Amino acid sequence: MSKHFKSFKHVCEANCIKITGKIQNPENGQTHESDRFLWDTGATISAVNKHIVKKLGLVSFRRDEVHTASGKFLCPIYRVDISLIASSLFPFPKTNVVGADLEKETDVIIGMDVISKGSFAFFKDHDKFMLEFFIPSMHKAYNPKKARDK
Repeated sequence: MSKHFKSFKHVCEANCIKITGKIQNPENGQTHESDRFLWDTGATISAVNKHIVKKLGLVSFRRDEVHTASGKFLCPIYRVDISLIASSLFPFPKTNVVGADLEKETDVIIGMDVISKGSFAFFKDHDKFMLEFFIPSMHKAYNPKKARDK
C-alpha cells in the first residue's frame, strides 16, 4: 500500500457500528467529541442530533428535502467539520449535515457522503466483527486495468 494511505480497524457490535468522532462548528470553534457516531451505509447524507446542533450553536444555511424510511421531510442543513478518531485523525472538513431527531444513543450519523470518500470493509474476524476504513479510496489507489497491463 502507498505510504499516503491512512486506515483504521474498529471492533463492532454485530448489529451496530459506532465509532469515536468529533464534530466542530467551523464558525465559532465549538466542538463535541463522543463515541456515539453511527456508521450508516443506508444514509446518503450525514446527520447530527438536534441537541448537538444547539450545543454547538450551528446555524442552518438552507433547507433541503430529505427522504427517510418515515417519509419526506424539509430539514435544516448545517456545515460542520467532522473528524473520525482512530489510531489517527480522519478529517472531513466543510461537510453538510442534516439536523435531525436521532435516537438518544446517537450523536452523529456518518452517511455515504463521508463514507464514500474512502473504502471500507465490514467482516468477521474469529468472534469479533470488524470495520476497516481506508483513505483515499482503494479504488483510486488500485487500478485493475493498469495492473493487468504491466
